[in-house]
Amino acid sequence: KSSVSIPPFDAEGELFLARTLKKLDRHEDAVIAFQKIIGEKPYYSKTYYYLGEIYGEMGQLGEAHYYLGTFYKYERRYSNAVFHLKKALDHLTDSERIKSTKKMLEKLTGDKELYSKRKSEAS
Repeated sequence: KSSVSIPPFDAEGELFLARTLKKLDRHEDAVIAFQKIIGEKPYYSKTYYYLGEIYGEMGQLGEAHYYLGTFYKYERRYSNAVFHLKKALDHLTDSERIKSTKKMLEKLTGDKELYSKRKSEAS
């Protein structure tokens, strides 16, 4: 067979699989499946919503708020995005994730000073 017969990536099908894994309480497998979708279709906003939801269920509030904030950013619901990204900064510990969250907040609000001070004051 030729490569022409290989079906293209189907984000809806992959999303259905990831959501099914989530419902089966296979959270780690679901996260991997959701991350695969992001790797192939980074602007497919639904994925970020479900990742936020699953991280919340797993008690990882920093990641939950980060992904919900990203979802709302792509949906152009900026006040919700800012709310969740600020909450993410209260819970995140990974320096790279904190950095990317601050960068996203800066783009959404234009207030670089506020977000560079926020985490250092909490420490």
